[in-house]
Amino acid sequence: CAGAGYYLVYADLHGTLPPSRVPMTPFALWLDSLLYFSIISGLLFLTMSIVQNALQRLNRELSERQRTEARLRGIFANSPDRILEIDRSGTILLSNRHSDVYVGKKVYQFIPPDYYKPTEETLARIVETGKNATLELKALADDGSYQWNSVRF
Repeated sequence: CAGAGYYLVYADLHGTLPPSRVPMTPFALWLDSLLYFSIISGLLFLTMSIVQNALQRLNRELSERQRTEARLRGIFANSPDRILEIDRSGTILLSNRHSDVYVGKKVYQFIPPDYYKPTEETLARIVETGKNATLELKALADDGSYQWNSVRF
């Protein structure tokens, strides 16, 4: 746009443009400027309105996500059940209780050796299918003994 405008000014100064059929009076120049300014102002207002609406929508979504996250954190922290997040290899990534005991360790450290195979098979099936599964097994309790647990993956 700037290049085309410069070319038109240059061509007019050097006489390469045909003469204008309508004389450009100061009043006509003022009207042209007023029209262009009005159009640009309207477009700018429309753009700012669209951006403002988008920001308001994003703020509402962010607030809703923060409320949801706070509720989930409350449920996670106050659940009477032990909740563990584990990766595909069985490494514990997150725990709602005693995280220093669990995080970074393998789930196999907390079950007797005769449950390794069923646990490994269940984990593989969950990763493959993406479906929930339940497994009944003995697991290490807080007091150091092994207790029966219903484990939901």
